Amino acid sequence: NIANLIQNPVTSGKTGWCKYKVNIRNIRYGKISIDLNPINGGLFFKATIPNFSADVDIPVSGFLCPDFDGDDSATRITLSANVMLSINSLGEPVATLNSPNVTVDGLDIDIGGIWGFLLNWIIDFFEDDFANMIEDEFEKVMAGQIADAIGDAVKGLALDQSFEVPGFLPGASPVTMRIKTKFSTLDFKPDGGVIGMSAAIVTP
Repeated sequence: NIANLIQNPVTSGKTGWCKYKVNIRNIRYGKISIDLNPINGGLFFKATIPNFSADVDIPVSGFLCPDFDGDDSATRITLSANVMLSINSLGEPVATLNSPNVTVDGLDIDIGGIWGFLLNWIIDFFEDDFANMIEDEFEKVMAGQIADAIGDAVKGLALDQSFEVPGFLPGASPVTMRIKTKFSTLDFKPDGGVIGMSAAIVTP
């Protein structure tokens, strides 16, 4: 939820006797695409968020200080990182995020009727501070959620299931067998990955 990453007001300040705040509301974006490609030791993760846009609300307090509003947009927001995969002592895959990077492309701000000296400040904020804020928040999300999600996805490839084998002799009861695997190797290279598992079959 991208809206949860933005805490209003995103900034506030004072010009002369006018105090103002900047709020970002009604966030919109296109269909997010995600790529996972093998690299040495893991997977390269890339997510592209196209057509980002939001309403900008600038309430101003003070005598003869009007409110302003407008919108901002970005062509795309791109998140990328290397997700390195290893196996812990319990035989479970562990994903670690390396080199996270977030870029905001084509950022544009349009505020109607705003005073010239305030407009310059708003534009500077969106080109620098707002872009950095978005990047910082997305990097936190990648570090806290994306690596775990990829690790859980790989972990889900392990088998733990039961099946019945008919009795070997006439009148004998069927036997429930359980096959359980754990990871033994994770070998990823740019041309693909091999996941090795050790397996055991047990019965009560």
